[in-house]
Amino acid sequence: MKRLADEIVKRSSGEITVWIDTYKIPRGSHWRERITDGILKSHSVFAFLSAYSNREKSVCLDELSIALVSKHGMIRTILLEKPDDTFKPSSRVSEYQWGDMSDYPKVKKQGEETFSAYIEQEADSIIALVNSEEIRQYDAQIRALRRSFHMPDMDTWTKFDALINKERIGREWLFDRIRNWEEKPDGSRVLLLCGKPGAGKSMFSAHLQLRDPAVVAAFPCDCRHSEYSTTQAIILQIAYRLALRLPDYRRWVMERLNDPSYDLDGDRLYEDLILQPLSKATIDGDRASMVIIVDALDEMENDSLADFISRSADSMRRYVRFLVTSRKIPAIVERFSRFDQIDLDAEEEANKADLAAYYESMLNDKLAGMSGKGDFINRLIQSSGGVFTYAECVTNNILEDIKNGSFTIQDYPLPAGIEDLFRDTLDRSFAREKGRPGAPYTEADYAAKWRTPLSMILASPEPLPLSTLRSLMNWKDSELKSFRHPLFSLLTETDNALTLFHRSFGEWLERTDTAYAVSRDDGISALAEACFDVYNGFQDEMDEYMLLYTTRFLRESRDRNHRKQYRVISWDGAYTNRLFEKADGLMKSNAFARAMEFYEELLAIFGDAQLEEEEGRTINNRGRALSRMGGLHQATNQFAEALRCFKEDLEISRKLKEKYPENPGYLRGYSIALEKVAGIYGARKNLGQALAYYEESLAILRELKEKYPENLDYPWGYSIALAKVAGIYEARKNLGQTLAYYEESLAIRRKLKEKYPENPDYLRGYSVALVKVAGIYEARNDLGQALAYYEEELAIKKELKEKYPENPQYIDDTVVALFFCWKISRDERYRQEALEITRQHPELPLCGAFSRLF
Repeated sequence: MKRLADEIVKRSSGEITVWIDTYKIPRGSHWRERITDGILKSHSVFAFLSAYSNREKSVCLDELSIALVSKHGMIRTILLEKPDDTFKPSSRVSEYQWGDMSDYPKVKKQGEETFSAYIEQEADSIIALVNSEEIRQYDAQIRALRRSFHMPDMDTWTKFDALINKERIGREWLFDRIRNWEEKPDGSRVLLLCGKPGAGKSMFSAHLQLRDPAVVAAFPCDCRHSEYSTTQAIILQIAYRLALRLPDYRRWVMERLNDPSYDLDGDRLYEDLILQPLSKATIDGDRASMVIIVDALDEMENDSLADFISRSADSMRRYVRFLVTSRKIPAIVERFSRFDQIDLDAEEEANKADLAAYYESMLNDKLAGMSGKGDFINRLIQSSGGVFTYAECVTNNILEDIKNGSFTIQDYPLPAGIEDLFRDTLDRSFAREKGRPGAPYTEADYAAKWRTPLSMILASPEPLPLSTLRSLMNWKDSELKSFRHPLFSLLTETDNALTLFHRSFGEWLERTDTAYAVSRDDGISALAEACFDVYNGFQDEMDEYMLLYTTRFLRESRDRNHRKQYRVISWDGAYTNRLFEKADGLMKSNAFARAMEFYEELLAIFGDAQLEEEEGRTINNRGRALSRMGGLHQATNQFAEALRCFKEDLEISRKLKEKYPENPGYLRGYSIALEKVAGIYGARKNLGQALAYYEESLAILRELKEKYPENLDYPWGYSIALAKVAGIYEARKNLGQTLAYYEESLAIRRKLKEKYPENPDYLRGYSVALVKVAGIYEARNDLGQALAYYEEELAIKKELKEKYPENPQYIDDTVVALFFCWKISRDERYRQEALEITRQHPELPLCGAFSRLF
């Protein structure tokens, strides 16, 4: 691989640089960071697959997973061995991305000269693939899907990420049962895998997605994070994973997302993204079973996803299967009673064998040579009660005691069941007054120093960032380390954030009558108090977590004093503006789900705002949040939700402009709200409604620009409103009215650019209006007039490109302007000039797209 990488750099004349994992990276504290950093800085990712790299414990599989996450699934794979019964590459790699170098051992035996030529040829093939049109189109489609599904540039981590890093031992019988279910042509469309808390359902699911080629999509529900417990998030994630794997499914979804009236609202998500394409649109043929994993269904916020799967599974293509995991909740078990089920709790002998394999693997070396090893492992198995969470926790305790020299195999105490184990694990550190050997602390120490931060972690709506916890507790690094050490087997760190290692531990903390009891309500109060202290004294140190949750914690706390503090912070305009700025920034970076959480919190803050408060500024902020939320919904094709938000904002704006008629800002706000509502009606092809709202906005802006001629926002806004009205007439094929509105918009923009020639926005806005007018003349087949306007527009774009060479937008704009002129005139000069620019700037999106048109 090193030789091939060097050849790629050489034959691309250094235009392509290669990061390659040339070292064996152990599963240590830095391997993920090192690999992720290399992958994130790479434009394209190539994975060379073999039976050795594909083995389940291989770091190569982790590399592949990181690449699929961080590069949106845009990874090219090259086979070093032919797939067979023993080598089946991960199903997470899209089907059509294969390259083949499986013949390289034979070629290498033919001598250095032949092998060198072979390496050169493969290097050329990879260079061509990186630059190929197919890959560019695929990359563009995946990016478009991520935008439409409001996914950030890099996937957020789920609990699967942490579980994949843990070694899976045993469960071979379960893999066989799953495989038999998959291979039955007319088998059950759903398989419910259920069991008690800690039985290992999520661990198995996490590893199944990497091991089983039949798995095309997998997603873990997680009640600890709102993003992973909402039906919409799960459906969008499943749809995205299906799109990576199935080209025909991806084409079907892309066609609908390209339709501006396509609506991804509410219950239609099920039908539009899952049921319809998997029952009608995808190819049937001889496809083998394709499995969609929905893990921890019991952690969903409602039962709508369970209802959809149970109702619709039999309506989909015969090869579509759902593997659903859940605790044995009666409502879920009953809902899926007509489908196949595997009850892990009932598999007593298999569970014992799996636990024996786990203990042998984890403890064999440490217990080697000790008398009574077999009896001790049997005791462990019996004490575990079939719960793998018990096995993981007790093993960590045993290893720690062996390390400290305090382990004796004959009389080592083993708690009976998971709840006794939780108490015993805490006793190891906090039962010194009870005479517990080696316990460094007392229950009083726990109450004084550990209960509060542990309650914060329990109550946190998402994994609590380490940096946030340190700041809230005003700890030094050493104090954070001291807090974590006695809880090392009960807390999990994922992506630099802490959470309880298993949901069952949190449930035990809340109901235990021991000294270790922790209250979620107390945790909310502690978080509220600490967050407000940071706000009150060190507001600049408030991180994203504190900005999002401080007001929520204060609002939910039962402490009366926190109600007063909530009033203070919610009336702090500077603070709420920070929330708006944070949310707007997240939206611009496509972190839509996170942005939505901020907007929802702002709506909660301004939920009871009144018209009279601060001359309407408070309720205006509610409208501002609604408008942002509506824009987010519109950007993700959720038009019904967008319209709901925009209409509520419109009603607030109407009340404000009537209550404060002397305030032109409220009148302008009303016109903007009208245009947003009109935009939704336009997207849904309701042109009559759209025109009515646009014309009302236009009348308001005409009034404002005449009444306040010194305010440049009003004539500029009026010109935009004119163009939007023109767009509706254009959609109605009324070119006469369209031209009249576009020409009036053009005249206003001409005056602005002449009066303020130093403002590039006015100049560019004028050029946009020129294109609109030119387009209408072109549609009316008046090509002479059209060309005159296009050429004027081209002159402006060239001026902007030369005046502001640091702005790549103007370079792209110039290429587009050249294309319009060439399209009308077929003058070769325009074409050649455009091609020269695209050759100089192939990295720019429009340069790349229009180079093919030329």
